[in-house]
Amino acid sequence: MQKPEITLAGLVTSVDEGVFNTRILKQTLSEISKQPITYERSEILRNIILQAFNQFETAKTPDDLLSLCGKLYSTLIKTPGRLLSLIEVLGFGGHEKFACILLQHLKAQESKLGAKHLTRFQTLKPQIFHLHNHDHIDIDRTLLSSLQVFNCEFKLNRYGSNFDGGYILCELPYSYDLFLSGGVSTNCDFESHCCEAFRIECLAFDSFITTLPAADSKIIFSKNAAGSSISSETVDFSEYLSACKRALIKIDIDGNEYKWLQFVLSKYFNNVLQLVVEFHLPYTEHRLALINTILNTHKLVHVHANNLYGCITSAWGSLPRVITCTFVNNSILSSCSPRTEPLPCDIDAGNSNLRPQICLDKFPFILS
Repeated sequence: MQKPEITLAGLVTSVDEGVFNTRILKQTLSEISKQPITYERSEILRNIILQAFNQFETAKTPDDLLSLCGKLYSTLIKTPGRLLSLIEVLGFGGHEKFACILLQHLKAQESKLGAKHLTRFQTLKPQIFHLHNHDHIDIDRTLLSSLQVFNCEFKLNRYGSNFDGGYILCELPYSYDLFLSGGVSTNCDFESHCCEAFRIECLAFDSFITTLPAADSKIIFSKNAAGSSISSETVDFSEYLSACKRALIKIDIDGNEYKWLQFVLSKYFNNVLQLVVEFHLPYTEHRLALINTILNTHKLVHVHANNLYGCITSAWGSLPRVITCTFVNNSILSSCSPRTEPLPCDIDAGNSNLRPQICLDKFPFILS
């Protein structure tokens, strides 16, 4: 008698019920290795892997954990981009130990990685090893107060789709003369929505994809990374920013946002009307200082915690590992006050629909 095929729904049910075993692991790895893989399927599979690690951590021996890492690595090494995505999710999702094991496996292949994968590997590696060595953040309260959210006179609205395809912007009574998007990945709903709403073209950059995930004549795509200098893998935004006065910018570039900001802040930030940035682990003195520099010209009007990556502990309670921040230029604001209402708000949506949203209801984000 032929065994029934294990579906994704069946895998989720098995893991949710605590019945994760070798057969389910093999089926999960088989699903991961199939081409192509949709964003929704990727979300489900990554959730299965995370839950599997939770169960292995509490119920199995270290040898089982090492074996699981080995099987994951051997399955995904032929598709380094997917392996790096899994390492990122494990690392920022509370499983730094296992992400580090996978990174150590990958280190032997470092010289064989393509340029785009090598860049991502070299970005992820120090961040995840830092997390692995520091599961508790000790940061000065004054620096952390840079993340206080403010209410302003402009209404917040969501642009793009739910989950990972949308961001929150203020509805401003001004037109933009430049729209830049750094980091597109598998979803360009935000870019398409903004192009239509603001009647503007988008210059989009991403070195990890070859074409846009959906065709849109108003999005001009370049297979380059957002960087501070011209090279085969980066594009210098200065040629665009120097010629504009009211730019809209979205930056979601997996940890490279700090290098990019360091460059832009020094020259062109007054030219940016509204900015959305996804920050990875912003709780270091250097990174908070960069965010504080943004506040010289802009006000932080919204923060959303990425629920895919969970939280890290601190003296000030749990803090989300990854946050998306919206900033508006101070020159157009006349009335601002510290936000006292908790986030997320009613227009927010979790990055993953498989996990509850992370509530921000106290310092440093909310005045309480």
